[in-house]
Amino acid sequence: MHTDSGSGEKLEIFCCQDEKEEAEQISKKILDLVSNGKKFSDFAVLVRTNAQTRVIEESAIRNSIPYQILDGISFYSRKEIKDILAYLKFIVNPQDEISFLRILNFPPRKIGKTTISRLLNFSKLRGILLSEILDHLDFCEGIPTAAKKSLQTFSQKIKSLRKICFLISPADLILKIIQEFEIEKFYENSQEITRFENILELCSVAKKFDNFDFQKALPQFLEEVALISDTDKIKSIDKILILTLHASKGLEFPIVFIPGLEEGLFPHSRSLFNPNEIEEERRLMYVGMTRAREKLFLLHAESRLQFGNFSNNPESRFLSEIPENLILQDDNQENNNLDEPYFSPDISEFSVGDKIFHQKFGIGKILEISGDILLINFETVGQKKILLTIVPIQKIDD
Repeated sequence: MHTDSGSGEKLEIFCCQDEKEEAEQISKKILDLVSNGKKFSDFAVLVRTNAQTRVIEESAIRNSIPYQILDGISFYSRKEIKDILAYLKFIVNPQDEISFLRILNFPPRKIGKTTISRLLNFSKLRGILLSEILDHLDFCEGIPTAAKKSLQTFSQKIKSLRKICFLISPADLILKIIQEFEIEKFYENSQEITRFENILELCSVAKKFDNFDFQKALPQFLEEVALISDTDKIKSIDKILILTLHASKGLEFPIVFIPGLEEGLFPHSRSLFNPNEIEEERRLMYVGMTRAREKLFLLHAESRLQFGNFSNNPESRFLSEIPENLILQDDNQENNNLDEPYFSPDISEFSVGDKIFHQKFGIGKILEISGDILLINFETVGQKKILLTIVPIQKIDD
């Protein structure tokens, strides 16, 4: 048996500074190849864990690259992420009844649909907020004893978190929510630990605000997440695919990227002390590599912020198992690093009153700056809030 397509191109291995550079360099390479005639649909990014998609999605949004999560949904649209954000929103704003209803029985705490219906009726009859009912449960008829006790416990925990929400960082508040409401235990019992890993990845996003003024950090974090979610609206038939290695079995793509090739990530930490599981990880690596018909890029990072913690893991053992004659050697790239730095905006470059150019909205003027969020008055569409780390803008002369 032989192929008519020839021996193909050699694969390339890149060492990046961190997960942000890794994602950004994937985007830069895609844009470079698209400018030379490739289509976005020629590309696939294969990840070992679902949590890895977050930083790749953000880089794609920032670079206006249309993408699709195969057999899944984007990071900020996942149920577990929306649940934690709802906790944060309700802690900050007791009047947020949508968030209140979302978390009232998550994790399950014996508060059924009948109880919720009675709470809604009581709220309507008395003309008070749903959240205010928690202080008047003795007057709310028809609530079972078990449900009433759960509601009281829920209320006490929310109140205690509300007292400290502006005294600690958003990342620490997420960890407090996980602890108080036993969310890790819930996902362990339901055998959905990957969902919990996604929540820990949300902690990684929140880590950015560790050094912020805690009075402003949580509202700023929630606003940035909302802006990222709103920006994730690129409509296109021609788009790259982001999917897990497990989901890639049986599929082929012209060009494939496999990021995260570090010990503890790929191979996964759960397999490191079990030879049989290491062998399964090795087979998964083979599956990923053989998904590429024309070109394969393998990437690893020297440092990675994952699940809310920084790690400096050595490169994956699988990289050393690849014969050298199959790897493209580039003497001009020290340590095989990609030579373009990843996008790292500096908010200090901008001031209120600056005239800027935005790729989609055109020319505008900065009205207000809050963290990395800029309020800009555009000549074409009026006022818009822009998250600088996701939507690059250029300062222009008057």
